[in-house]
Amino acid sequence: MGELYFNQAGLNIVIGWLFGCTLYTLSQSVLFLYIGAVFTSQLQNVSARDGSEVVLSCTVSGDPVPSVSWYHNGQNIDTSSDFAITHDKSTGHCQLVIVDCMATDRGQFKCVASNAVGSAETHCTLTILTTQDSTVPTSGDEVDAAGQAPKFIEPIQPCVVVDGDSCRFKAVVRGDPQPDVEWLKEKQPLVMTGRHRASYDVLSGVCSLVLTDCQQSDTGVYSCRAGNVCGRATCTANVVVVRMLLSTVSACLSVCLSVCLSVCLSVCMSFSVSVH
Repeated sequence: MGELYFNQAGLNIVIGWLFGCTLYTLSQSVLFLYIGAVFTSQLQNVSARDGSEVVLSCTVSGDPVPSVSWYHNGQNIDTSSDFAITHDKSTGHCQLVIVDCMATDRGQFKCVASNAVGSAETHCTLTILTTQDSTVPTSGDEVDAAGQAPKFIEPIQPCVVVDGDSCRFKAVVRGDPQPDVEWLKEKQPLVMTGRHRASYDVLSGVCSLVLTDCQQSDTGVYSCRAGNVCGRATCTANVVVVRMLLSTVSACLSVCLSVCLSVCLSVCMSFSVSVH
């Protein structure tokens, strides 16, 4: 927000729209400049192969900082677990990531930014390129009308864990027929070791992954992917492994504080006895 100073007394009006800006007077000599939302970089049309990662990005500016919402084929997807959406308010960079795109993701995406002064929007079209040997049906394939594509009703959540501790992912997926489930790290099938335990209850749809004795190499982006003859769904979350040093310092500070309090208490008691 900028400030414009005037020497004229008695200026108490509001100057209306001016090239996408609005000037407000809060006193007789100072005007505050507010700028409506505007996209400095637009969304671009994307063509991607079925199963690949898609990144849609744009940049918005404005003062006050605009709020941002995303839409897919006219439907708001701000809270959808199928997309990873971020908005860096310091830079204005907006991003939508589809880790594992599929035929149902095709269509128009729209990003809308708005603040108290005005709003702006940018559009793009996502085209999904399918292959003849794809095991996941596209819109042109025949699918049992009674079936249902997988959907995560409870996606996995980010995990921050201390080096050496355990991390647990849990998700709940629904589908008809009940989908198969696989785990990925950085978009590649997760290599299972003795430190990994995966489970999947087909009846409840609960799938979980436990990482024991976490190490720095476990840091990364993990995905749970479910698929059946009707389609596919993916949910994604980060794992961050922090070094033991941080927890050790915290523990040491706690011990030092306890010792200092004990010493101070002993000194105070001794002083009290000597006075009497």
